[in-house]
Amino acid sequence: MKKSKQFTELFCFGAFGYSMIEIFWRGYTHWSMFFTGGVVFIGLGIIEKNMINFSAPLKWAVGSIFVTVCEFLVGISINLSLKLNVWDYSQEKFNLLGQICLKYTFFWFILCILVMPLSHMIEKRIEYYNKRIYNKIPERSLKRGL
Repeated sequence: MKKSKQFTELFCFGAFGYSMIEIFWRGYTHWSMFFTGGVVFIGLGIIEKNMINFSAPLKWAVGSIFVTVCEFLVGISINLSLKLNVWDYSQEKFNLLGQICLKYTFFWFILCILVMPLSHMIEKRIEYYNKRIYNKIPERSLKRGL
């Protein structure tokens, strides 16, 4: 149960952060970006943790590709399938179906420089905080179901 709570907290942090970045960048956001942000933040943390022995630029490149793939999948489902037209990059150079483009993959790379270590740091802080909270509960309270 602790792990699911931790993932929920990381998801919410990423969802809120991603939405705020989009509001700062475009002036508005869409509910689909909230969910995309949560998935992306958790994914970047997993990449950071599992690529510990790799160079930072390689981790950032993998992270930016991960974000781009997430954006593409959400774009396919939200923009093309449901026809909600949340964004359209068809006017950008090097775009794919108007859902992703090379320019934003580069921006995701830059953002990964900050976000990947941040996600790892936040995950460690949540683990520490949860460990302190759970360790303060007396053993007899756990046996009674409190």
